[in-house]
Amino acid sequence: MFFRSLVKIVGLSVVIVGNQYDVVQEIFNNSCINCHSTNNPSAGLSLSNYFETMSSETVIPGDSNGSDLFERIENGNMPPGPNDLSNNEINLVRQWIDSGAYISNNVEYEYQVQPILNDRCISCHSTNNPSGGLSLMSYSDVMAGTEDGLIVEPCSSDSSDLYNRIDSGNMPPGPNDLTQAQINLIMNWIDEGAVYEQPDESECADDCISGDINNDGILNILDVVSLVNNILSGSAQPTGECDDPNQDGILNVLDVVSLVSTILNS
Repeated sequence: MFFRSLVKIVGLSVVIVGNQYDVVQEIFNNSCINCHSTNNPSAGLSLSNYFETMSSETVIPGDSNGSDLFERIENGNMPPGPNDLSNNEINLVRQWIDSGAYISNNVEYEYQVQPILNDRCISCHSTNNPSGGLSLMSYSDVMAGTEDGLIVEPCSSDSSDLYNRIDSGNMPPGPNDLTQAQINLIMNWIDEGAVYEQPDESECADDCISGDINNDGILNILDVVSLVNNILSGSAQPTGECDDPNQDGILNVLDVVSLVSTILNS
């Protein structure tokens, strides 16, 4: 009864937290690429694939309200005419952006981290205006840090000044804090190695047990509870292979089923 109830609870939330990019791309394919394709990029915008969509600078990961693409979709300006997206389709695009605009489990610096820095940070930390001697205009600038030292410690967000300042709300100053999804995305990027392009295997990988969510070295009900809490809190993207029981790159009810089955059969 416990596990059936657990699956039912997660099942109610999977629509909210389990949106993968391929669902969003299907929406674009059905409703947008007649005008916004690689060969016909109306207003310079192509939605033919993830990289062209993100290169358009109309998506700010973790912030649908600040994303021009979503604003156009939500107000009905795109697609033009009577072909507005359904409320469900609009919500799917919103949830994809707000959860970090992922394409896969790994963070893409160019398309996910740098757009956040461009939107929230470079007004004070540009090459021409490096407050505190820090420019965040490019990957090389970020990794160079300041004269006082590095701000990113690859594989350790807890030891990285960039993450700590963002997580504490000290940066950006004032009421312009990053969203929690944006904070998590930068944390994941650092913990994955803070690389510009993801290698085939993480340079930060540790030996672990797949499904050992609480990292105590054993699989039991505590891992199931931790997994459900992660899903219900909106953490749809696992931070590593060992946090993803069925290894599909996203956390949802299927991971709970996989983990429970592993525990019961061990």
